This record gives sequence, C-alpha cells and structure tokens, in this order.
Amino acid sequence: MTNHEEPNVYYSSLESQYLAREGVDLRRSLQSPGLAFHGSIFAMYTPSGLVVRVGEDAAATATRQGIGTSYRPSPAHVSTAWLLVPFDVTDPHRWAQYIELAYERSRSLGL
Repeated sequence: MTNHEEPNVYYSSLESQYLAREGVDLRRSLQSPGLAFHGSIFAMYTPSGLVVRVGEDAAATATRQGIGTSYRPSPAHVSTAWLLVPFDVTDPHRWAQYIELAYERSRSLGL
C-alpha cells in the first residue's frame, strides 16, 4: 500500500503503473522528469504538485472548480493546456484521475 500522505511517494507509485504501459517512458523536461507517451510528456511531478497536459478546456474547467491552476513554467509564461494540481491528502486519488485523463488525451491525439 502506498503512503498517501507523501506526494512524491504516491506519484512514484503512479509513475510505475504508467511505465508498465506500452509507449510510456520517462523524458526530461526543463524542471523534472515526466511521463511521456511516444516521446511527448503528459504528466510530471513538481514540488508544487502534479502537472498534467489535459488540454485547454479541461484545464479551464478544473481551474474554475478550484481543483488546480494553469501551469506557469516561468513567471512570464502560462501554459493553458497544462494544469497544476496540488496534492490533497484528503483526496490523493485526484492525481490518479488527472494522470489518466492526460494519458488518454495523449493517446487519442497520438502525441
């Protein structure tokens, strides 16, 4: 059983599950290693939380619902297709839901 109170441990368990899937590997982004489908990163762990590429509509909806915020890779740049989801010890499985959403989006788009 994974310790759901430690975000990095929980992310590592999710990462292991996705690395077992065909076409998924680790790629280096500017800030941290990320899960990639056929070379395109769809999720990564940062000290601020989980960053997932869910598309502009899904990211905007999640932002309106207070689930996360648009990802800012730098102070001057907002990536509206990416969502930053902070870790919530009361709902750690939210990360699993958003990684799956990002993975399915990458698969459907052939990213």
